[in-house]
Amino acid sequence: MNESKINKLNPDNIILNNEHSVNDKNTWCALVQVYQEFSKESTVHGIKYTTQAKTTVEKLLWLTVVVISLVASSELANKFYKRHESANMRTTVVSNQFPSLRIAVPAFTICQGYLVSAERLEALMNGRTPL
Repeated sequence: MNESKINKLNPDNIILNNEHSVNDKNTWCALVQVYQEFSKESTVHGIKYTTQAKTTVEKLLWLTVVVISLVASSELANKFYKRHESANMRTTVVSNQFPSLRIAVPAFTICQGYLVSAERLEALMNGRTPL
């Protein structure tokens, strides 16, 4: 296999046609470098394999999987946003000056057994310990 096929994404392979090509080459080099660094450090599954796979076919397969996943997640997010937007939900706060003494408290609570000392509970129940 010759080197030109292996290094297709190498920024040095860009042919310089005019003065804009120099800026394009610098931009391309920066983008490739940033993407390679991002993919190396990314925790998103599949991103690192787009640059670290052993063969070009493997890289293209992972790139396809990542792009399809991004498109699918974007479509799902858009669908959920439209569903949320179409739901007629309203929240109205008349006043935030509600006295806390008027909030109903539960008549009893259920605690887990290990949170209460059995001796102290017995003393309280038998009236030996005042509140």
